[in-house]
Amino acid sequence: MPVIGLVLDEGMAPQEDIFKSIVSYVYKIFNTIRYHSDKDFLRKNNFYKKFCVRNINVSGFGWLNFAMEDEEKKDLFLQGVKAGIEYLNQFDWDLYKKEREKI
Repeated sequence: MPVIGLVLDEGMAPQEDIFKSIVSYVYKIFNTIRYHSDKDFLRKNNFYKKFCVRNINVSGFGWLNFAMEDEEKKDLFLQGVKAGIEYLNQFDWDLYKKEREKI
């Protein structure tokens, strides 16, 4: 059975916002460290990047927002639903099996 993974992609901040404050700078360093292992694994294992992992654009949603409004929760959920539907619509089971046999 295929393994399906999701990456919650916050996108890139505009260049002028990256060093706006020390808090922003530390946050960017923290995110770089937080995602390094995942990105390194996908870089070394192209099969999983191509067939098993999909990015969900969550820019505009704060991952530390524990007081998210219901409407925002619904919007975030729908981002995941859309990404899942797109993934399933383009999934090629025969190609997946063929490529999986190679690893």
